[in-house]
Formats: sequence, structure tokens, C-alpha cells
Amino acid sequence: MRTRLTHLLVTLVLIVGLLAPAAAAQSTDVGALVFVEAYRVLRDEALARPPVETLLQGADAGLRQFLREEGQAPASLGALTLTGDERTDVDQVLHRIEATRALSRRPAQAAHAAIAGMVAALRDPNSAFYTPEAFAQFNRRIGREEFVGIGIVIEDRAGQPVITDVLENSPAGEAGVRGGDVILAVDGVPTAGRSLEEVSQMIRGAEGTTVTLRLQRNGQVEPVTLTIERRRISPRVVTTRILGSGVGYLRLAQFTQGSDALVAEGLRALLEQGARGIVLDMRGNPGGLLEAAVNIASHFLEAGVVVTLESGRGQSTAYVVRPRAPRYTGPLVVLVDRGSASASEVVAGALQDAGVKLIGTRTYGKATVQAVYRLRDGSGMRVTVSRYVTPAGRDIEGRGLPPDIEVSFTGPIGSPDDAPLNRAVAMLTQTAQALPSTGTP
Repeated sequence: MRTRLTHLLVTLVLIVGLLAPAAAAQSTDVGALVFVEAYRVLRDEALARPPVETLLQGADAGLRQFLREEGQAPASLGALTLTGDERTDVDQVLHRIEATRALSRRPAQAAHAAIAGMVAALRDPNSAFYTPEAFAQFNRRIGREEFVGIGIVIEDRAGQPVITDVLENSPAGEAGVRGGDVILAVDGVPTAGRSLEEVSQMIRGAEGTTVTLRLQRNGQVEPVTLTIERRRISPRVVTTRILGSGVGYLRLAQFTQGSDALVAEGLRALLEQGARGIVLDMRGNPGGLLEAAVNIASHFLEAGVVVTLESGRGQSTAYVVRPRAPRYTGPLVVLVDRGSASASEVVAGALQDAGVKLIGTRTYGKATVQAVYRLRDGSGMRVTVSRYVTPAGRDIEGRGLPPDIEVSFTGPIGSPDDAPLNRAVAMLTQTAQALPSTGTP
């Protein structure tokens, strides 16, 4: 039986428990069992509905690439000739995994190479395979645990890695990195032609070591070069404060496990301090857990649908507003930008459809949902399983959410020159002037 609880970088994720163990063509080898687990998930759950032949040919391509990396000749496997009989063809691939193990210096990784090949065959940039070590790291990212890094969020814009957010109290922020900076090189190695994951890997490293970024900054002709020390960061998921005008400010950096409770705590504190309207700031928020998005949206909506998921098999699931305390339905403005994606867009879309104004710039435009699967050996997969539409039925894939009031800004969020925030505060101050208080705890 499978349970869907609910998953980051530009991701909206469901965390799922896997199917009961599958028989792997009478094999008891763990690698074979893991491969069949992964194969069945991709065959049955992927939004792209890949043909069996595509998956198995992808697995074969993954094995061949693995052998090349090992210095072996892929031709030693022989040609893969599919028969059209699924059981027979899966069994063929399992035998090829065994043959690869026999040729490799890293036999335990042969099944992983085949799975990675299947995932690559989906041609979906939001689906991925993780080794046990990478999967453990991924799970730490969607929780609220500390991590080692420099504290930036990056995305691909027209083939360039662009920094969309700089975490508060991070090494990057202290070094002078700004949102909107384009990463030209990492430690002298150009980023041109490299994938976002490759650039991320180049930036990562051990605590206490340094990384040098060469950045192209908007408005400056010459690139900026900054050397930054990697250190342990405790991310602040929610930040709140009362602004001088009496408007409450709640910044949500990511939709993690426990972020709903942090939002509730922050919202309650703002109301107890007499907030006369609230700014919900989700700029630079790349997404996270679907359950967190539904729960957080429910703090600001009285009833109705938050988001509807649609699978590639004609099924749809509506997530409705849930009982939440405190419930705030007073004056509210939401700040968004290009870095607001996935779970951020779920919340912003639901609120905009309910009449709440969005201020900032158009959001990222990612309307697909990934499910996270843990395989029996500790490895895992992130697989696109559905699309979503807003309560009004809007599909924002590739288009994003348009702001009601467009105000651009690339400087430090929360600074005196933060134009979108200043505009939101002015609007709320005017709206709430005649009200003694707003919202109900």
C-alpha cells in the first residue's frame, strides 16, 4: 500500500511510500529488485507515460555509458533486441545489469546506472535519480536541517545560471552576492554550456573551503569576482516583523517540513502585535512540499479549492482549504518574483484567484508536481507525476502568474529601497486606515 504524504529547487513534491517489493524475474539480488522497483514506478506513475521500450532502451544506454566511464567497451554487452513481451524484455535488461557488474570495478552501481538511464529517457528536467548518498542530502534539503554551502538559489534563464535568491545571514549575502547576478565562472571554470546541476555541484564543497564566483551584475560592464567561504547554514524558513506603519511582514523562504507550523506561529505573533494588514513575501521561494503549500494557503482562505492536480491518466485530485489556526482574512498583499516557483505559485495562484493582489514580477511558471520515491537500497527518484491548475483553472506552466501590480527590484530584500515591499506597505496602510485591527487569531 502506498501513502502520499506530501516534496526543492524549483520543485513541488509529494513524498510517497513505495509499492510492496516486486519480484525481479526470480532474482534475489538487491540491485535487480531496486531496478524493477524503479522501472514499475516510472512505467506506472510518470506523467509522460513512457513506453516500455523507451524505459528499457534508456536503461541499456545507462549501462553502456557506465561501462565507458569504467574504461570498458560497451559493445561487450551485445545489442539489446526487444521482443515486445514485457517480462522477457525486463529479464533481458536484468541479465545485462549482471553482465555489467561482472565487468565493472563498481559492481554495486550497475543497477543505479540502468535506473539513471531510464530516468534520463523521460527527457524531463524535473525528474532525477539519486544515489543513497545524494538522496540523503536531498532529504536534508527539504527538511529544516542545517547544510553546508554559501546560501544561494539559482535557476536557468536562457541557458545561464542566475542567482534568484540569497539567503539571509549567509556567506554569499555577507560577501555581496545579489539576486539577479549571472554566474559566469566557478573557480575559474566557465559555466557556459553546463547544466544547472553541474553548476550547483561546482559550487558545493566542504565546510571551511572557499569558492570563487565570477558574476555579471546588471548595470555593470565589468564582471564582479567574489571569493566566498562555505560554512554551515541554518536556514530561516519564516521571518516576521512589524513594520513602522504597523503592517505585519511575513517572509516565507521555502515550503519545508514544519513550515506550516512556523507560518502559524509567525502569523499569530503578528496578529497579537496588532498588525494592520499583512505582507506575505514569497520572492525567491523555489518551492517545496505540496502539503505545506496547501496548509499555508489555508491560513489565508476561508473555503474552496487551493489547487487541483491532474495526472496523465485522466485523474484529478482537488486539494481543498483545511482547518487552520490562526485564520487570517484581513488585508493581505503577496510579493512574488521570477524566483517564486512551484509551491509558491500554488499559494500565490490560490490567493490571486480569491482576489488577493500580487505585487512584483511574473513568477517562474512551473506547474508540474514531482513525487519522491525511496528505493529499498536507500537510493531514490524524483519523478514528475502530475500537473496542477489554480482554483480558477489556470495552467501556468511556462507562463507563470502575472502580478496585479508590476514592480521590479533586484536589491537586498527588506532594504529601505525595496520597491515592491514599499508599494505593498503603502497599499495596506491605505486599506487598513479605518480598521482598529485585522484578522482573527
